[in-house]
Amino acid sequence: MKFKISIIRNCILPLLVIFLIPVSCYYFYDYAQDKEDRLFTEAVIEKINDDKEIPDEEKSSLIALYQKNPPSFFCFSSEYPPEIKEQFKDVCGSLELYALFREISLWAIIFSLFVFLLVGTLLIISYISQPIQYWCFVISWNMAKIFSIVQVLAQGVLLVSFFYYGTILLFDRYFPYLIGIAGFAAAYAAFKMIVALLKNVNFPIPLKGHVLQSNEAPVLYSEIKGVCGKLNTQAPDNIVLGAEDNFFVTEHPVSVNEKVYSGRTLYASLLHLENLSQSESNAIFAHEMAHFSGQDTWYSKKTSPKLIRCEMYLGILNEHLTTLPVLFFLLGFRSLFELSFSKISRDREKRADALAAKMFGGETLANALGKFVLYSKFRNYIEQNLFSKEEAIQRVNLLEKVTAGFSEYLKKGDSGEELLNISVPHPFDSHPPIAKRIKDVGVSLDIEELKKEAITKPANSWFTEIHNAKAIRDRLVEEYENEFIKEHEKDLAYRYLPNDNHERAVVEKYFPSVKVKSKNETAHMVFDYEKITYSEWNGPVYYKSIKDVETTESMMKKYIIFALEKNTPNHKSKAKLCISKMQKSPNEIVDVFNLYYSRHMTAIEYSKKSKDTKN
Repeated sequence: MKFKISIIRNCILPLLVIFLIPVSCYYFYDYAQDKEDRLFTEAVIEKINDDKEIPDEEKSSLIALYQKNPPSFFCFSSEYPPEIKEQFKDVCGSLELYALFREISLWAIIFSLFVFLLVGTLLIISYISQPIQYWCFVISWNMAKIFSIVQVLAQGVLLVSFFYYGTILLFDRYFPYLIGIAGFAAAYAAFKMIVALLKNVNFPIPLKGHVLQSNEAPVLYSEIKGVCGKLNTQAPDNIVLGAEDNFFVTEHPVSVNEKVYSGRTLYASLLHLENLSQSESNAIFAHEMAHFSGQDTWYSKKTSPKLIRCEMYLGILNEHLTTLPVLFFLLGFRSLFELSFSKISRDREKRADALAAKMFGGETLANALGKFVLYSKFRNYIEQNLFSKEEAIQRVNLLEKVTAGFSEYLKKGDSGEELLNISVPHPFDSHPPIAKRIKDVGVSLDIEELKKEAITKPANSWFTEIHNAKAIRDRLVEEYENEFIKEHEKDLAYRYLPNDNHERAVVEKYFPSVKVKSKNETAHMVFDYEKITYSEWNGPVYYKSIKDVETTESMMKKYIIFALEKNTPNHKSKAKLCISKMQKSPNEIVDVFNLYYSRHMTAIEYSKKSKDTKN
């Protein structure tokens, strides 16, 4: 029941929001026509009643005629000659526009229903198999992107018309800035979406590692080719050894040390190759090569650019209130297909495990997965402890810490049940928990026996078959540790509410002061890690004094308005910042503020949690 409610809330309801503007406008213009008919008829009847030259009997018949046949009847009827319609020319112009906008609304509704039903049908069909899923997604995506651009323009036109006619009919006046904002937002969003279609999004995936040449490990290359031969698939074009805790394959171009490699790539953790026996590594290789044989990586390569474009569209549509209905539609579309992707992903992982178990035995695969989890869990435990430190790390010493503490950790660590409920991380697929994967290949794993095996290095690993493996491993680990140290220091910059010069230096390293001058250079603003200073204010606004923030537009200018605490020095309850007259674009300034303010709020929240933990 909860799952069904979640689908309705996260998928179906966002799709239905697309009908909000066209349905509202359709009924509004129906109401507008009725009101125009009524006002015109009332005015004509009043004029007839005031006309002394018309006999009373004729007045009654004329009034009955106009009551029965309002101006819309004559304006849209082909039965009456032009001279009769000429009497209604003033009102017919408005009524014809109402009819046009009502028709645009109707077609927007029909188009939405068509796409809604098409996507729903293709979604259901997509669960059958991966090839069918791919083509269903391609058709749905092509329809969705055309639909989203058309709807942005159509709903933009409807909003512009509503902000003009709606405000006139309801308030006897109109607001030019509302019309301008709605029209500009729709046109700008449609333009950016079209530009996004022309962008190349198939950029290489950055990897940190060592590209293994065939002459560095000829026996390993031969073994992997043999596995591929048994699976009747092409061997990987590139093998990348890394210090990350992972094995995966991809057909996306990859970038290693600023050089791009195309074709099929296998990424293998050199640290795991050292801890697994050759047969256990082979079982993992077979699992990964099975993704090649099932064309899983090919479909991922073809699908991911479309998903990236979808994310770009979502970002564009999120910039304006007027495009939110189309944003919600694409969110629903994306969420619905994510359900299908997840199902197919689980199917292909199950298939890959079954093939690996068939080739090297279910027990071998289970041992490989179990050892992988044991090592990964302990490594993650060490890294989390290091990352939680409140001072900068000088050295990580990852290998030494793993070697020194692994045995003791296995004795006192998690139970077998906790370990087997862990999922192996993967950048492109969602793996089920280890327990389910082991069960699916028909094996019952003895965790205690596995722990004993994991403590000792295997006698025959592929690590020993790689030329200069130790030197490669040490270099990769050093690079990984250096990156870890940088990431930890950056995280400290988000944690610190600086208490001393050292902490302040860490924060300012990642959040230096940003000065922005006005276009005429008569004013300037400065963002730093704790406050905003503006030359036209009496004093700075500290982030800790801000209660609420609003970005608004007035007279075609954008402002950030800060609601402040009562005791804010040199300020009343609000501070206003005009960001349209600065040299940076309003969006850039908002991004800078959001970054610096979110850092401050993160540090505040972290400080509270730290105090609660200590207490």
